[in-house]
Amino acid sequence: MKIYNLLYFIIALSSNLIFGQQEVYHHFSRNDQLPDATFYDIIEDDHFNIWLAADSGLYKYNGKQFILYTHPDQHGDAVFNLTLDHKGRLWFNNIYGQFFYVENEQMTLFYDAHDLVKGQLVPFTINDDSVMLYTWYSGTYSVSLTDKMVVKKKQDLVLSMRRNGQDIWHLDIPNDKSGANRHKIVKDIKGKSTVITQFYENGIVAPQLFIVDDRVLLLYKLGGINKLFAIYDNGSMKAVSLPKNLEQISIYNIVSQVDQKWLCTSDGAWLFELNDTKLEIQKHTLESQSVTNVINDFNSNIWATTLDNGIFVIPNKDIKRLYLPGEKQKINAVCRLDDGRFVIGTNDGVLYIYGSDLQISRTIKLNNRGAVNYLYFDSQTSSLLVSTTNNSSYKLDVRTFQLIRYNNILNSAKSILRVNDSQIFYGSFKEALLYDNSLERSQAALIRKQRVKGAILLSGDRYLFPSLMVFMFIMCVKKY
Repeated sequence: MKIYNLLYFIIALSSNLIFGQQEVYHHFSRNDQLPDATFYDIIEDDHFNIWLAADSGLYKYNGKQFILYTHPDQHGDAVFNLTLDHKGRLWFNNIYGQFFYVENEQMTLFYDAHDLVKGQLVPFTINDDSVMLYTWYSGTYSVSLTDKMVVKKKQDLVLSMRRNGQDIWHLDIPNDKSGANRHKIVKDIKGKSTVITQFYENGIVAPQLFIVDDRVLLLYKLGGINKLFAIYDNGSMKAVSLPKNLEQISIYNIVSQVDQKWLCTSDGAWLFELNDTKLEIQKHTLESQSVTNVINDFNSNIWATTLDNGIFVIPNKDIKRLYLPGEKQKINAVCRLDDGRFVIGTNDGVLYIYGSDLQISRTIKLNNRGAVNYLYFDSQTSSLLVSTTNNSSYKLDVRTFQLIRYNNILNSAKSILRVNDSQIFYGSFKEALLYDNSLERSQAALIRKQRVKGAILLSGDRYLFPSLMVFMFIMCVKKY
């Protein structure tokens, strides 16, 4: 089952859960084997896969892992502008002018337009028979989907382009020196272009068009201040008032998702409403994060990509906000159990087991004051392995709630993982061991005497144990 199908029970997935006054979210980072920290775009396809345009390439998240897609003729790694066409193919491009699509799990180089774009990242649209490239170097081009014949369509330079259904909106300037400060907002319908309005302005920075609820917005900076305008079909252009705290920050994107509208900025994501000529903020989340895009997946969970801190997933608004019973308690570890249950371990040695109704079904106070630092659910034995920061550890039968205490076994764990039917891996700050099902120290096999941060299953018999150096261990069935 896909992880983002389980976000209603997100507490069971990660200890990166925020309780109380803050937003509840899951943070995908390098610790979750996220392959990059820098993401430019995100989209969900018709099969509910999440596609990510990252600095290190194109990734598909299928609910279990991040899969990298590459092409032998690809120049550079970073990709941008994720777009789905009418056939469900995923299109994207890079700053070298290469245009790709993914179909049937294969990444195909459609066209290399480096001579047309000259190192610019250009917007594009996919039509039934062609790809339209909108450049601010030499104009607009059509590339045939069948024979890849290139036809220049327009001379004007395109600063920004957005598609709204069959309508194409773009912001143009003349391809000569006749009016460098003349800006035209053009609407294309079935190949016919109409200049909706035009304005004259010097010194504008990073002009962009956005579509919000079928309304066209123009955003740019002038003198370091953000300027926002609403564009209407009748040619009128009205200034939109921005709150003071949005006037000087960087606005990367304006997104309209279902019934939500978001500003993606260098200071998080801002949920807003647009009332004629006034933009009103409803909520500010992911403060201080450089958010590049926001989407709602098919389960109404919100995904936000960032420029330097991975991905955040905010569960849908039906999520319940939970509070720990103890005012000074902190969550140290979280683990998913069976039947929709999950368990939270605290800094004062308490386990809270929640049912699928998100209510505490059982509270277990461990026989010591040590903090719970690691939890692992062993589905083979229906047991919860509990590691604490002192010399004690525990094995809890999650059906009968029988609790067994161990001394100097599994304590201060960095990782616990069942590797096969008869062996359990344990890594700590000083060693890596293999226990058999008895969990007796005398029966444990020493893998190496060095700090271990975790264990990653590479294949059926190979495990990667990151430490000060990367160490790969090939499992062999032996009696120790």
